[in-house]
Amino acid sequence: MIKFRLSGVRALLPLLFCASLLGLSGCDPIGSGSGPVRLVVNSPDGTVDAASGRVFQCLRTAVSATLVFDDGGAADFTQRVRWTSSNPDVVRVSNGDEPLPLPAVGFYTPGVLTPVAPGTSTVTATFSGFSDSIVITVGTPSSFFVQAKNPQTNIATDIPGGAMRIGPNTAIDLDVQAILDGATVNVDAAAAWAFVTPNTAVATIDPASGVIVGVAPGDPLTARVSFASCSSTVDTAITVAPITAITMVPPPALATDPLIVGNTQPFTVLADFGDGGPQQDISIQAVFTSTDTAVAAFNLVPGITNLLSSLTAGSASVSATFTVGKTDTAPGTVLPTQSVPITTVVDVLTGISMAPATPPRSRPAAT
Repeated sequence: MIKFRLSGVRALLPLLFCASLLGLSGCDPIGSGSGPVRLVVNSPDGTVDAASGRVFQCLRTAVSATLVFDDGGAADFTQRVRWTSSNPDVVRVSNGDEPLPLPAVGFYTPGVLTPVAPGTSTVTATFSGFSDSIVITVGTPSSFFVQAKNPQTNIATDIPGGAMRIGPNTAIDLDVQAILDGATVNVDAAAAWAFVTPNTAVATIDPASGVIVGVAPGDPLTARVSFASCSSTVDTAITVAPITAITMVPPPALATDPLIVGNTQPFTVLADFGDGGPQQDISIQAVFTSTDTAVAAFNLVPGITNLLSSLTAGSASVSATFTVGKTDTAPGTVLPTQSVPITTVVDVLTGISMAPATPPRSRPAAT
């Protein structure tokens, strides 16, 4: 790595400040020729000139630095400052020279924090005689847990007992959450996914997104989420099983009210495995149809195939199909759902109401 030394440059200020330190032909892009007056460090949550910040083990995050000029202008100097941590045993901070742990194929951008252990450390940024610090407190997540998310609807659901079944030619998206100071936070960006014992003849898993695609029935697999900066893991048992029947589930509102013209409603298709056990949401893989697409039709919203759009007043029936046993050489068998009658009417909005969201439930500690 080539390193440039900044010592000696101060004697040439202000003549060489813009050209040498900023690497620019002039000062106009940041400060209109004005000189710098102070450096400020911003917290991981984006608070400007913060005195303190809080991070959690297993979850890397970053601080940033801003150089302020005497005309009120400012510039992001996160990449240019020198970062240090007063206690690397609590939190490490990168300055372009901390290699990625596994695989070692690159370097962190400057300012990335790696929480190591509970405690506090002062993280300092310095640049050409200017410096600023932030006190970083490292906490420990109460727990991690995994949910199953339909890749199309993006709605996450719990996995009772940490095990689930999926059908061949279907997909689910595993979603990892953490409990941080009592709040449920999605931490997918920090997670890596893998099968403990891979078997691509049964299922595949995307290491970055956690999307699992069922291939064929076979022995159960264990999907494991891990984190690069700690040893915590969460396992989920995945079984690929044959689908025996499918059912369409209309939105609850349509049980008592018609669909208003101009509105949309999502329909769900559930796959049954023939043993009375939990079903799988396969709405993303099902093919939806309407008997009168002038009244109501699917596939009018890009990327959302299970959303029914009401177009004109009238009535129709909707249903869905799913093909099982489809391979490169076999067409498979088409399974149909029942037909669901729907009625659409023209109506006028007269008011809206708001209800509080359901608070998150507490979770057991991860093992």
